[in-house]
Amino acid sequence: MMKIKSTNKKIPIKHIDNIELFIEFVADESSKNTVNSLGALAEKVNERFHSYGVNRSSIKTLTIYVTSLNDFYENQDEIDKILRFKLAGNIGEVAVIQQEMVALEAAIEREPLSNDIVLRGYSKTELFDQYYTFLTAPDAPQIIHNWVETRPASHCETKEIVFGSSSYHHSLDLYLPKRRSKKMPLLIHIHGGYWQYTDKEIYAKVANSFTQYGIAVANLNYPQAPDVTISEIINSCRRGIHNLFVTAEEHGIDQNSITVAGHSAGAHLAAMMGLTNWSAFDASLPRNLFQTVIGFSGLYDLEPFTIIMRERLNLDSTQLTKASPVHFDASEPVNFSLYVGGNESDEFQRQTSVFAEYLQSHDMNSNTVVLENKNHFSTVDEFYSESTPTFCACLDLMLQKKPPKPPNR
Repeated sequence: MMKIKSTNKKIPIKHIDNIELFIEFVADESSKNTVNSLGALAEKVNERFHSYGVNRSSIKTLTIYVTSLNDFYENQDEIDKILRFKLAGNIGEVAVIQQEMVALEAAIEREPLSNDIVLRGYSKTELFDQYYTFLTAPDAPQIIHNWVETRPASHCETKEIVFGSSSYHHSLDLYLPKRRSKKMPLLIHIHGGYWQYTDKEIYAKVANSFTQYGIAVANLNYPQAPDVTISEIINSCRRGIHNLFVTAEEHGIDQNSITVAGHSAGAHLAAMMGLTNWSAFDASLPRNLFQTVIGFSGLYDLEPFTIIMRERLNLDSTQLTKASPVHFDASEPVNFSLYVGGNESDEFQRQTSVFAEYLQSHDMNSNTVVLENKNHFSTVDEFYSESTPTFCACLDLMLQKKPPKPPNR
């Protein structure tokens, strides 16, 4: 859940030279449901935030006003989830204050426009625009709405598995086909959201599609920035996958037919799972757990985010060797399939190409597919949607079993 830095007291803001500061306050004086009211207020804050220029602004502090602190803490996970979703993870440092009405107050910092080059010929605002995925995806709201509204299908059963201290952040939803007669392949799906927002419950669509073909699907949740570092997120994903692997037999899952896939930040996490030496994580495991790793519009080089999301991700250049796939010391050859949309930005295209080069230099098999006329969201929606060429190609990969390998001893 979100870290609360201050209770019943606003967080002081230090003035920084050349940085503009804006205070946006929105309230619901007749609130009957705190969660719903905060969600609606967050939409208003987000609209105003965008008016300042999303490519050079950030929410420094977010003050949540509620009529009951007890009610807030009872619903903190849901409030965290909805605020992250409505504000695209841009929540800053959080204070909660009890008062007579429900309200939100955002302190928004805006940097001055600058043409100074910060990386590969881009200014900071230009670099941010390269990673602002909605610029090249006009149909993104409709696609995301479809994901959110899709409910688990009747042909599969769902169980939540908690593998850590929080059923919100350290958990996964396991979808199992109701009709099954043998050990099943497993697809582990890791969602995107720039390591800061969205949730496993939004992604029933991918589970509905693949369980139709006898494949178990696990939608993985993980703790999110800025409350944790990228390395902590990676380790949480490792714990979740470790749990799935060691309990595979009780779920009817074939340990030799496991695929991990992800989108955007989720593709970064999937890549890190594929590059992990699992025998170092647990000596009873083989070095590699996966028959293939599939990445969609992945973020494999984290250097740009040490510039454009440094504070939001608690990320600097010293962490790249542990958290960035192209800077990571690969363990064991793994098969990778990399997808990117032809309409995505030059930087997203570069992310996929430099990771493909990295894999080749480490003697790993990789296949890169550019989906023409597809953007950051429609590319992965091809994977989620049954019967598309992308879905069928990935299904074929999952149904191929890799030969078992003995544990590393």
